Amino acid sequence: MVSKFTINDVGWDGTYNGKILSTNDYWFRVTLVNQNDQVKIRSGNFSLIRN
Repeated sequence: MVSKFTINDVGWDGTYNGKILSTNDYWFRVTLVNQNDQVKIRSGNFSLIRN
């Protein structure tokens, strides 16, 4: 697991195990759980770009 956060959190900070990830393309799989414990799984990719 790279990160875990709720809708009230800021989000992912671009790190893994405390180390900053490099600019690259990444694939992900997300498990979404709503207030009724209904689960949806989504996957995709993104480009992490750092200035």
